[in-house]
Amino acid sequence: MVENKKQYSGMFIVLITICVAILFSLLSASGMLDRFEFLAIDYQLASISIPPASTLKSVKPLQNVSAAGALNSKKVPEKKYKCDVILIDMPESTVGVGSGPNIKDCAIATKILKLWGAKSVVFADPLPNPTGGEGDTELINAVTLSRGIYLPALYLPALYATGNKSEIWKYTGEPAVWAKEPWPTLLGFTAKVGHVNAFPDIDGRLRQVPVMMQYEGRRIYQLGIIAAMDAMGAKERGVEFDPVAHTFSLETSSGELISVPLGKDNQLMIKWKLRNREQIKRVSFRDISESYRMMQYGARPIIDPQIFSGNICIFGTADSNSISARPPLVKEGRVTSAACGLVASSILNEDFVYRMPKALDISIILAVTLLFGMALANVNFLRLMIIVVVAIALFSLSAVFNMPQNAAIIVVVLLAIPLGMFIASSQVFSGLIFAALSLVGYYLVSAGVFNSSGLIMPTFCPLAAVVTMFILFYMYTRFKDYLGRSHLFNLASKDGLTGLTNRRYLNMLLDAELDSAALDKTRKLSIVMCDIDNFKKLNDTHGHQAGDAILKNFAKIMKLKCRQADIVARYGGEEFVIIFPGAAAKDALKVAESIRQAIAEEKFIFKGQAYSTSMSMGLAQYENEKTKEDLFEKADQALYRAKEAGKNRVCL
Repeated sequence: MVENKKQYSGMFIVLITICVAILFSLLSASGMLDRFEFLAIDYQLASISIPPASTLKSVKPLQNVSAAGALNSKKVPEKKYKCDVILIDMPESTVGVGSGPNIKDCAIATKILKLWGAKSVVFADPLPNPTGGEGDTELINAVTLSRGIYLPALYLPALYATGNKSEIWKYTGEPAVWAKEPWPTLLGFTAKVGHVNAFPDIDGRLRQVPVMMQYEGRRIYQLGIIAAMDAMGAKERGVEFDPVAHTFSLETSSGELISVPLGKDNQLMIKWKLRNREQIKRVSFRDISESYRMMQYGARPIIDPQIFSGNICIFGTADSNSISARPPLVKEGRVTSAACGLVASSILNEDFVYRMPKALDISIILAVTLLFGMALANVNFLRLMIIVVVAIALFSLSAVFNMPQNAAIIVVVLLAIPLGMFIASSQVFSGLIFAALSLVGYYLVSAGVFNSSGLIMPTFCPLAAVVTMFILFYMYTRFKDYLGRSHLFNLASKDGLTGLTNRRYLNMLLDAELDSAALDKTRKLSIVMCDIDNFKKLNDTHGHQAGDAILKNFAKIMKLKCRQADIVARYGGEEFVIIFPGAAAKDALKVAESIRQAIAEEKFIFKGQAYSTSMSMGLAQYENEKTKEDLFEKADQALYRAKEAGKNRVCL
């Protein structure tokens, strides 16, 4: 019996596991949980902090910062392309709020930065309309007379142009129907144009940008990509865009082929958190102009001009240059220049974000759910999973404290098994602790995979599946415990044959009713003692099986005729007792008489043979009796009178 119960419990857990695995796989495949999956991705793609301008006076390399905030002593890998990205905070134009940077300041900054040896000057925010003033002329001269100038353009697809802005996140690469391109007079022989489109995801956050926009039969690549391509010596004729394979390839001047992974909608995921954790430099126009003025007088500048030499400088307002803990929202008519900078930096460092195919995402969800369910259903497998989770936690902890990889592996090998076995055998260990360890372990694995390879694993769905599994498992165990307690209670309080209250539990209930009646003098209490007439003769004539069948039928009739508050008990053999709480003798007499009459009229069938019998009853009302034995004696005397009077009757 015990083995059957264990097998039943294990199969029920397996059934729960399969149902949860299928549920979250279907939800993931349908995209209904994409909003929550994006939220989980944000924690892995948490943006890097941008240092203030005062920290950029020299070209000292910035140190790495670990996940715990500790300094990492590892050296930053040498870059293949000696080119950095610098964000320039430009003052906003006074023409209107959110209309872009100030034209005259852009012209001044362009001249200064090109003089200081900047490789590229990128205007990431769309420029305001020309006003015909002196600033327009200065900007035109600065752009047309300089090399390495990149101008922005906006191209809006039909979905957005029709006013359905709430659905813009569904952009799938359709040709644009409206464009805001640079002023015609700015398009000199040296200026290049790239798009700065960025469509927010379903939750309104910017995480990816289109690689290419189509307008009037032309292909316009993303502005940061064009700037990075020129810095690498790649030419546009060497670019291959494959919308079916979801890849974007470019060939450098050295003949090297770089493949850029794209999402299913052929957009490039922005790596807000670079794998090598280099911080993008950021300076303000004020510090640049002030440093230039101070150099004219022979004073030491605020910003070392050498930091701009050979680098890509991206112009944007302070708002569009900001990188916060969560990616900034895309505003209508403009894009964050920080996105252009991070795209260019990812191309230069060949450091991309990779999205798994949907089928692989679903496979991981199924695997995590099934492993967790198997651990709950099998004790030995549970111990193994605890050891695995502890090993992951130890390895991650070693990484936080910058322990060498070989030393971290030794620590895991030496401590994972004994520590895991200790946790599994500890009295404080529970399913809740295992669920918490599983959640932390999977998150550490997904974060570690992303930090090491840029691969984004499904995060929310597996974690939600584990939580759902634990909740259902907890509810199942609580319900099973409740059923177990109910079963034990029934065994202790119910008669095995009739299912009525047994004599032991009857005595407890009657004691409680007598105490209540003794405290409340107005409370009534009556009991009826019943005895089946000629039951011994019936047993001797037809056998004990027929007698048992009659006892069961008697119990059903008595329970059916009594009130819900009444207590029907088997007192012993063919004797029964009915307690009527709150009922006077006259009320109890009506119920007892209905029971007697129903039994007298009932034809009991056993093995095709009909039987009939009757019942005698003795009724007693509580009248300050001191003990239940006194009340039983009073009812027993009434039953004796009923027997003496000819049976099949109720006597007081």
